[in-house]
Amino acid sequence: AYALAMLIHELRGDEERAGNYFELLARSSELPPSMGPTEGGMFVARYLVHGGNIDRARSILAAARTKFAGFQLEASMDLIAAAGEWDHTMEIVSHARERALVGELEALPAFADRLQGRHAWATGDLSTAEQKLRSAIATFDRVGATWERAVTQLDLGEVLRKVGGPGEAVTPLRAALSEFARLRSVREEERAARLLDGLPA
Repeated sequence: AYALAMLIHELRGDEERAGNYFELLARSSELPPSMGPTEGGMFVARYLVHGGNIDRARSILAAARTKFAGFQLEASMDLIAAAGEWDHTMEIVSHARERALVGELEALPAFADRLQGRHAWATGDLSTAEQKLRSAIATFDRVGATWERAVTQLDLGEVLRKVGGPGEAVTPLRAALSEFARLRSVREEERAARLLDGLPA
């Protein structure tokens, strides 16, 4: 419970309270010292990735148990994108798709598509980036992962500014801005507003 509350406060821009929860978790019996082999550890890893603490997040993910492999893969794919470690993309994407089939993990292919889209965007393959990000958005929408969908709409908006012109980027960026405002996800809301700035009304 503490780990999820910590992540929510981080996303809402309350870094002080999120940090307090992190310190509480570090001292509590809810998580072992490694903060790894639990579901709570996965929330901690996502918190650390969001805050840019890549090395600490990587150490937590490395300690995860098989029981939490789905969460581990989701967080690991976000970590790869945050760190720009694109050489690992295809290996983890392949593993995630296999795991999704075995475990019936409906959201996992969306994380895989998003990572491939981000990789393509980073390497200049804008057509593939658009295709993969749209696929991820559709899957996140289908499984009800609204925050993840909105994050991916931000990525798509950036791509569309280059591929289809500024006008095409407005729709996904406005949708993302609305969702982040509803969820009070401060950092992402600010990013959406920045990307919309100067685009056609």
